Amino acid sequence: MIRASALTIAALCMMAPPLAAQSRIEVIPYDDIAVPPGTQIDFEGLSVHSDRGLMPVDGLLVLKGVALGERFEGQGAGTRISPEGIAHDRILERPTAPLAVEPGPRGGNLAIAQSDPAFGSSVLLPTGPGAADGDADHRHGEGAVALRFDQDQCMLGFAVYLDGLGGTVAALEAGWNLRVTFYDRDGRILGEMSQLRSGGLQTAAYRDRSGVPMIAGAMIENLDIGGIALDDLRFSAYCTPLLS
Repeated sequence: MIRASALTIAALCMMAPPLAAQSRIEVIPYDDIAVPPGTQIDFEGLSVHSDRGLMPVDGLLVLKGVALGERFEGQGAGTRISPEGIAHDRILERPTAPLAVEPGPRGGNLAIAQSDPAFGSSVLLPTGPGAADGDADHRHGEGAVALRFDQDQCMLGFAVYLDGLGGTVAALEAGWNLRVTFYDRDGRILGEMSQLRSGGLQTAAYRDRSGVPMIAGAMIENLDIGGIALDDLRFSAYCTPLLS
């Protein structure tokens, strides 16, 4: 769980407005996603089988109503290589119906880091290309993560750490370093938010403005120069009005 002081500092860093978004999805304040106590996913309590405090996740990570992997069935995983030589996951094609999540290759899927210095807690690291070939030290955070919910949702939010705007040439050319794509149960795209965000510890939150819970899954990709770390995942099926 993120320390409150860190979130307060991060809130002072204004993010750029969304560069591309379909009409169904909009950015909202993270705190507008009200979840019952004990339902926020903070990745604490997961055993870490490594002297370095890093636990690779081979296979799906199933937690509190959501399954996490690298991509959805029907999608392929390619590689984006920036002019600096940094490789990030590039998710290809659209999912097939019904929406189902798939893990990446062994050693190249996800990882849990214990006591991350930016968060002061355990975090999720999407593992990037090359990690399965033994280059894991430089690939944690550069990957993609797919989330498939047991129940259709209206809102999704999470805490994220990025290096930010001083990042890769690829991010500056693309106009984003954090992208979230939302899907319905049949794998259709509901909307996409591509944002060029500042660095540091911050939150991201999104809402389906239609008022009907239809978000069955989401894909989180990044072009950040140091990759991303995720924590404090929130989602809600209640399509309540915005609180602020």
